[in-house]
Amino acid sequence: MESKKKKITILLPCLNEEKTLEKCIKRIQKTIDKSKYSTQYDILVCDNNSTDNSIKICKKNKIKYTICKEKGYGNTLINGIKKSKTNYLVMLDCDLSYDERDIPMFIDELENGYDFVIGNRFKGTIEKKAMPLSHSIGSRILSEYANLLFHTSSHDYHCGLRAFKKDKIEDCNLKSPGFEFASEMIIKAKINNLKVKEIKTSLFKDERNRPPHLKTIKDGLRHLFLINKVKYNNSFIFRYLTTFIIAIINKFNYNINYNNKKIFAYLLISFMPISWYIVLSNHTIMHYYFVHRHILVFLLGVLLSINELLFSSDSI
Repeated sequence: MESKKKKITILLPCLNEEKTLEKCIKRIQKTIDKSKYSTQYDILVCDNNSTDNSIKICKKNKIKYTICKEKGYGNTLINGIKKSKTNYLVMLDCDLSYDERDIPMFIDELENGYDFVIGNRFKGTIEKKAMPLSHSIGSRILSEYANLLFHTSSHDYHCGLRAFKKDKIEDCNLKSPGFEFASEMIIKAKINNLKVKEIKTSLFKDERNRPPHLKTIKDGLRHLFLINKVKYNNSFIFRYLTTFIIAIINKFNYNINYNNKKIFAYLLISFMPISWYIVLSNHTIMHYYFVHRHILVFLLGVLLSINELLFSSDSI
């Protein structure tokens, strides 16, 4: 069947995945060929300038591929989304950590009218040693923090198995170059009023014989920075307060550079959510839950200062 008649593209972000890529492709083909979508899909390997045999594997298996020379998970997928020719897109890692048998279920939800379908590994099955404890804790905290700020209802912001409609996601104007792209997708889907559904999926220990590309602390901070930047940099009040505090610092101390002044301003502003809710609660037990939730806002607001120091050149 000709490519123009296909309606689904499976996007496989790839950076030196020769150990698992071919097996992943064959598993996806076996699954979808048995489904009602058997004649309606293509696989597109979104390569990030691999230096191993990944592209040779694509050619051997007659799989389409596109190469993104700009480094980063987000850059790779943004390039793949642009190059795809269908409106239904499914993305998953090609390290065999996700269950390809779930793909038809994700496509079904697009057919049911949803614009964006997100997997939740915590509601499904997580194989032993598939997710380090640090990743599990960090992912849950960042997910709930983003839910708090943006009123989203996704409890696994970092699941790599997703399905979405190309036109809807392109309207979100995604820009994040790295792994924080996963958080940006959900946040901007909410901002752009996409119809979103979360469904359970499984996670298995990947079959690569090398460390993952994901760096726990650095990429966790990048996710946190993205969340705060999208939330607060578009806030007139936040910008005004930051500028006002910096102006006060300028009045009394000319020896602090601008970046440090901005960090100090963020630190002061991070006190506001918790102090505001404590005042409103009148210290009653009934409001303890709300105060408790905003302690998290305060603590992560402090971390924003670290993010600003580390990633002040990032743009969203």
